[in-house]
Amino acid sequence: MNIQDFVRLTGGGSDADGTVTSFRWTQVRGQSVTLSNASTANASFNAPVVSVATDLEFELEVTDNSGDSAVDSQLVTVYPLTTLSGTITTQSGTQVDSDVNDTSASYTANNSVQTAQALFNPVVLGGYVNLPGQGAVGRS
Repeated sequence: MNIQDFVRLTGGGSDADGTVTSFRWTQVRGQSVTLSNASTANASFNAPVVSVATDLEFELEVTDNSGDSAVDSQLVTVYPLTTLSGTITTQSGTQVDSDVNDTSASYTANNSVQTAQALFNPVVLGGYVNLPGQGAVGRS
């Protein structure tokens, strides 16, 4: 899970000689979160903001009509967002839009070979770029 992800805890229970009467999720370890629907089989929460990978542990107690109960636990690991750093350099004459919050930007799908656009100035931070003419069939 990443921070602020919606997390669903899914549980269940059965009773061979009766019926299940209640479910109860509780957090037993990790940074505190607010559980929604903690008295149902399926609880949920939003993953907390963390700076390092953090384990959250939850227990589900299932109780039957005789008052007998069983407990099981679920471990969820929340990972921090990764921060990219580096310097991007463009060639002179290259158009640059420094407004990263441009809500009026639009896009056109080009997910086929016929509509693919060449990248004349590809920018890569820790990844791979498929260059024109270098693909498995001589094009990308």
